[in-house]
Amino acid sequence: MASRYVLWLKGIFNQNGMRIYQPVLTFIGFIAVQFIQYGLMGSNSLPPFDLRNIYIIIAASRGGAPTGLLAAALSAGALLYQNRANVGDTAVWLAVAVFVLLGLAFGYWKSLRDDEREEYTAEINKLNRKNAELKAVYADTLAAKNAMQEQVFNTQDSYGSVYKIVEYLNLPERPQVVSAAVDALEQALNIRRAAVYSITPGEDDLACLLACSKVSDGIMEYVRLSEYPEIRAAVSGDRLYADNSLSGAISLAYPVYLDGSPAYLITVYDYPGRLLTLAYQNRFMVVCGLIKNALSHASEYEEMVPLAADTL
Repeated sequence: MASRYVLWLKGIFNQNGMRIYQPVLTFIGFIAVQFIQYGLMGSNSLPPFDLRNIYIIIAASRGGAPTGLLAAALSAGALLYQNRANVGDTAVWLAVAVFVLLGLAFGYWKSLRDDEREEYTAEINKLNRKNAELKAVYADTLAAKNAMQEQVFNTQDSYGSVYKIVEYLNLPERPQVVSAAVDALEQALNIRRAAVYSITPGEDDLACLLACSKVSDGIMEYVRLSEYPEIRAAVSGDRLYADNSLSGAISLAYPVYLDGSPAYLITVYDYPGRLLTLAYQNRFMVVCGLIKNALSHASEYEEMVPLAADTL
């Protein structure tokens, strides 16, 4: 019950409540001042010290010119009623004029103060909006800086990764390179299923599995390129095959040419979410280029070993 009265009082004294209850409070204040005035001054029609002047100042300072004029009208009415026998007395109308002037003056002062407060509030809101815009610009700039910094770090890491792959694939024989190529693909592309095939040119262009990931689910032992015209076209054109439609078993494939003819087919069976991005396909091409160079060097090494043995 008490909390209900507290809420009611808060509703009266907030900004919207004051607009509604201001006339009522002004009238109640007038009655209280009249009783105090009568108790202090008695029935003196023109007291030397009129509390209604202070009442009008307070009312105008709280509610503005309309409330100040209302308080002045109530006070003037009471004063004229007390001096109804001397309505034509100049002192009576002078007191009424003072009531009106006080209501207008302090009401105008209240209006000026409210206007200044609104201007300050508008300026503060404007500064807050500018601050929010600057924070947004700062956040965007920071995000771009972090992205650029991350890109630089990733580039540096990529250089290190390329160096590690080159060292890892630096093997003397092609079977060793083929086996290491699967691990290099898994690490560089963060995949689980990769395979390297040897290509036997012929009517069907049969590709035979040489090495694959430990997770070999779905990896085909033989790939007849005649059954995969898009992969066959990529092999013939020495270019990348990417299953952008996500409809086949092989997601990425790239041929390795040795001595002018296709010798190996490097494939990826996984379908990572970033498969369609150019950056991911370029990374695959880079790794395939490193594997191709390693296989080429291993092939040259294998050809040089018998020659070296004969010279010895």
